[in-house]
Amino acid sequence: MKIFVGCSSSNNLDEKFYQTTLEIAKTLTEENNELIFGASYNGLMKIIYNEFKTKSKKITGIVSKTYEDDLLNLECDKTIIKENSCERCLELIKNSELIIFLPGGIGTLSEILMAIDMKRNNELKSDIIIFNPNNYFDDIINMINKSIDLNFSNTKDKNSFSVTTTLKEFNTVYQTKYKSKHHL
Repeated sequence: MKIFVGCSSSNNLDEKFYQTTLEIAKTLTEENNELIFGASYNGLMKIIYNEFKTKSKKITGIVSKTYEDDLLNLECDKTIIKENSCERCLELIKNSELIIFLPGGIGTLSEILMAIDMKRNNELKSDIIIFNPNNYFDDIINMINKSIDLNFSNTKDKNSFSVTTTLKEFNTVYQTKYKSKHHL
């Protein structure tokens, strides 16, 4: 399964984020999955990339022209360079069968909202999992809920993604999504 993992490229995070990312990467590489990612050899992206690379899994790196040099530090099976960050985001999302978001910055937040918007508009069939350790994504989830409560958004928007807060929860939801895609 082609899995897009959206996450931070910062090297200055609390160690707990690197540890949980490694555990998730190990889970994802147990199956015959391909990584689709934003092609940075930094932060949580580096953890995910290294685990997929170590397990000899296929990797597709997608960058905007601004970050084209990031590809020099990576050995991807396939690389795609897009004109700008909006096109990059769209390419990451549309090439994936499952989308997973781990803690990240502005880029990750943008990717989350684009994926949810595409899902609610029936432009995306992929499942979306938001891993929310230590309530990291609470503010954006609360904003989505507020937009629903105030009738700016539809209730179905909330149903277009799953939120998990622990590794155990993540593994359960991931296995459910994986098995539904592979009819196991």
